[in-house]
Amino acid sequence: MNERGSFLSAVAAVVLALLLVLGLVTSIQRYVAGPDRKDDGSDGGGVMLALPTTADLYPARTRPFTRPKHCGLDRATLRTLAPGATEIQRKTGCSFLIRPTAVPGLQGVLRVNFRAGTLPEAMRRYDLATSQGTTGLAGDTWRRVTGLGDEAMVRYRDDIGVSGQAELHFRAGTVTAEVLYRIARDTGRKVQSVPERPTVNGAIRISAKAAAAIGAEVTRPTRAAAARRSEPARQAPDPCGLAGDEALRAAGLDPAPRRDAGAGERGCSWSSAEGGRSLLVRVTSFPGTRHRNGAAEADRAFVRLYHDTRKAARVFHALRGPGERAMAGYRADAEMPGAKGTAGEGKVTFRSGGLLVEVTYAGTSGGRPLTEAAALNPAHAIAEAAAAALPR
Repeated sequence: MNERGSFLSAVAAVVLALLLVLGLVTSIQRYVAGPDRKDDGSDGGGVMLALPTTADLYPARTRPFTRPKHCGLDRATLRTLAPGATEIQRKTGCSFLIRPTAVPGLQGVLRVNFRAGTLPEAMRRYDLATSQGTTGLAGDTWRRVTGLGDEAMVRYRDDIGVSGQAELHFRAGTVTAEVLYRIARDTGRKVQSVPERPTVNGAIRISAKAAAAIGAEVTRPTRAAAARRSEPARQAPDPCGLAGDEALRAAGLDPAPRRDAGAGERGCSWSSAEGGRSLLVRVTSFPGTRHRNGAAEADRAFVRLYHDTRKAARVFHALRGPGERAMAGYRADAEMPGAKGTAGEGKVTFRSGGLLVEVTYAGTSGGRPLTEAAALNPAHAIAEAAAAALPR
């Protein structure tokens, strides 16, 4: 082979290599981006996606949290509640020490700490700090505070080892705060705690300043009445009666074979006559706690699922409905009993009061996973039917 022939062969080899690399990059981009979308809005399978999408329900913080100067406490507040105090700056908060040398006969501490993170993390921290949870075993000493951030609790302690101390926790979006206020009078013969009411009111006033400094909503914060008894879980409706035969047939499913999802679960599943499609409807009812009703507990569960789904799903959508909160996720690698290979799975989750409803539709078409639209459209239609069938 002459030199010209060798040169042309080398050029052809380079061009072929470049084309192979370009094809590989394009394939990776398509995989990461999810199902192909055509100019007509379809997902590549000729089916139009028909979901009432909306903006992210819980957008992530776009910039790092910055602790406000003096934790939001102005001179007037400090002069009233911590006269003559010495401030100790910390990375996550502030401490003010009240010494008898500054104000004769008065001693104590005022402390404010902030922590920022994701919304599920903030909710979890708040619940742990205030002994909350879905078990309804919240401590009797905690009292709810209204008009302070998204939620707030306070308690007063004057027992062994703790003298006249008010502890308040509040959450504002993805930020939690802890406020500790302890003050006592030294009469010379003994140290006497300041009574409960002014101590708690002082903690609330401090918290209101700190909350306003980070942009939280503050509207005349007030300590609520003693906690009520825990609210029992609302009876979850039978999921087998929520979808409706018409919606099931429209999704290509046989309405007849319905079976419970498992012991202790309020779930029901269906499949198509030829076995290529399946549907699961699950309903979970949340009991209230001493300080939160079932709807608030269900909303917390939805927030956790929302963030988990947004991370795990190949395609994710926040939805306007059904229910008070709704979302949808799609994946093309779901396992489906009886199916060869993987299935396309669409899942719509919504909250209605104290109920959380999950609708999962999965299957294959022509030996390939259902596309995003082919999986999510039926799931959303059945979720709408289920929402309409829920008891009012």
